This record gives sequence, C-alpha cells and structure tokens, in this order.
Amino acid sequence: MSQRKRQAQPGTPSSHGVRSPVPSPSNRGREADGRRPTDNRRRVALGIGLIGVIIAAWVLVVSFGTGGSKAVGTASPPQQSADDKALAATIASLQQQLQQDPTNVTAMIDLGNSYYDAGRYSDAIPWYEKALQWSPTNTDVRTDLGTAYFYSGNLDKAKEEWFKVLEQDPNKVQTHYNLAVLYSHETPPDTENAVKEWQTVIKLAPNSDQAKNAQKRLQELGK
Repeated sequence: MSQRKRQAQPGTPSSHGVRSPVPSPSNRGREADGRRPTDNRRRVALGIGLIGVIIAAWVLVVSFGTGGSKAVGTASPPQQSADDKALAATIASLQQQLQQDPTNVTAMIDLGNSYYDAGRYSDAIPWYEKALQWSPTNTDVRTDLGTAYFYSGNLDKAKEEWFKVLEQDPNKVQTHYNLAVLYSHETPPDTENAVKEWQTVIKLAPNSDQAKNAQKRLQELGK
C-alpha cells in the first residue's frame, strides 16, 4: 500500500500528506405547520398506537415462523462487514510481514494508513511513530502522524509534528493547509495565523485543490 498524502478538509486537517475536519451542516429551525397543539398530540397518540400494533403483529409472525422464543445464548453473533473483514486481513498480513522483518518500514506505514483510513486514528499513531524512528525525514508520514493526532483531539501534538515537517520542508503545501485548518479550529480560532497559512497555500500551489479551498475560506473570512 503506497503512502498517500492526507489532507485536512476546509473544516479539518489533511494527511497522507494530511486531512482536515469537515464542518457539519448547520441546523435549521423547525417550522410550525399551523395545526393546534391538541391536534398534534392526537396525531402523535394515534401514530404511537398504530406502531405498537404493527410491532406486536411482527413479533407474533416471527415467533410462529421460528418455532417460538429462542433459548438464551442461541442468538446469532453480529455479522462482520466486508470492510471489517478486509481490514482485519490487511492488518494480519502486515503484522506477519513485521514479524518476519521488524525493520520493514513500508509495512509500518501501511499499518498506520490502514488504521487511519478506517477512522482508528489512535491505532494509527504508534505505527507512524515507529516508521519515523527508522525514517525520521519522511515528511509525508510525519504529516499523517500530525493529522492522526488532530483527529484524536490532540491539537498540540498535531501542531508540533507539522512544525517539524516545515522545518524539513518549508514549502510542503499539505502541511500548511493542515495548519490553517488547525488554527481555524482552535478555541478561540486563531484567525490571523489561519489566514497566513491559507495565503501560503495559495502562493505555493495556486492551481491546486488546496488553493481553491483556501480561497473559499479566505472569502468566508472577508479576506
């Protein structure tokens, strides 16, 4: 599995290069439908009664169809999804590779990526860290490590790793992008530094998707 650059979304940091948090859609207020409260309560009561009848009928059908209640302990275990099975197989294969060769940096990175892509950021972190012990100048992995920290809620560690990346590669667009996202998610938002990082992204890669997202964020901020 090749190392990809992860990137934070306009609302989040990005990786394999870096990812970012996506802002959730804003809530809309509910509209009154013009009916009186008593009408609504009556409809709710009728609806609940109807649902109860349907559920009771379904239970009877299931009971007769399966020969009555099942004994305790005979319920089928939850089925593993195809994605879960694929992830488990990938992890098992990579761990076997590492047992055969504990210095296999590619397997370490792929393990980190597998956990990251499954949303298991805390599990990805130690594998990225192990890979960096053997390959400390790999700025893609360090950017991903920062992004995993970001999604795990540790913004300080994310920032620390991304600062290290920029010490090695001051022009790494993904990392500047992720820092902008991080600054915009601090409490309170560090708008000044976020704007600087968005502007740096546009300057370094004016035709990139990151630059387009950065431009949108600047417009939202009136910059």
